[in-house]
Amino acid sequence: MYQIKQIPEDFRVKEIPLRSPQTDGKYLVMYVKKKGMNSEEVARRISSILHVPRKKVGYAGNKDRHAVTEQYMSVQGVKGKGILLSTGALEISVSGYLDEPITLGCLKGNAFEITIRNVDHLPGIPKKILNLFGPQRFSDNNAQVGKLIVQRKFLEATQELAMREAKVHDHLQQYPQDGVGALLQIPKKDIQLRVHSYQSLLWNNMVRKIALEHPDIEELPLIGFGMDATGVVKDIIEETMREEGITERDFVIREIPNLSAEGAVRNVWMHPRNLFCSGLEDDDLNPGTKKFFIRFELDKGCYATVFIEAMFPES
Repeated sequence: MYQIKQIPEDFRVKEIPLRSPQTDGKYLVMYVKKKGMNSEEVARRISSILHVPRKKVGYAGNKDRHAVTEQYMSVQGVKGKGILLSTGALEISVSGYLDEPITLGCLKGNAFEITIRNVDHLPGIPKKILNLFGPQRFSDNNAQVGKLIVQRKFLEATQELAMREAKVHDHLQQYPQDGVGALLQIPKKDIQLRVHSYQSLLWNNMVRKIALEHPDIEELPLIGFGMDATGVVKDIIEETMREEGITERDFVIREIPNLSAEGAVRNVWMHPRNLFCSGLEDDDLNPGTKKFFIRFELDKGCYATVFIEAMFPES
């Protein structure tokens, strides 16, 4: 079976920014190149280096730790120049300034350079690729916890989280029936992540059905508050909600202040751009097999791992 990410250098990601840094502005913009750590760990490192609260550090997307990645981060209300940090695993340097912060989703897309190992042939490129959420979206039972939160089964959700979150565990030890209070022991964005994971799971299930029965449909909303759907799409959404025992209003979670999950629209099909695929060569890490290199760009929210998986349907 093919392998990716055998070493971090096999999987390179470069963020395509929405706005280019300027010579002046309210927010300092930093270029970050890293491996062996995720974006949140880097944000905390920047917070420490610049002596600012973590909440003042923003980034557009959380990049994988098992890769070599390049992205931009912003910090409010500070000035700087040159290289802030340079080690074998992390480089942080000043790129300029912006008048608005870099926030989640504030990017055009990502450019990928990926080495695919342990193969014996060059795969074909599918003409149509479902724009599925990738498996990393569903790690640590995130979707299951998100479903429990949407269903208002807060105590069950926190009992699952308590195995990994010490603060949740400690709160339940002291207040065994306080599910909401236990949830609030973790950052709001981490609660939101679990709810979004559940939305993503439902979307994946619906889009597989749509691709088989209605391949001409180009967009599909996530099930959530304020979604807009008509015709066949509305029928499939309503059928899914009945099966799950949920309603659109369940995604406005008033028990947790300012937590709601909207029904944003997502493209059904993925459209890779600027695609280049090398020929086969000997795999230096897996003797007796071959490897090849592929380069492409994807819109934000699209998963390179899903694209690669679609190239190897037999796997």
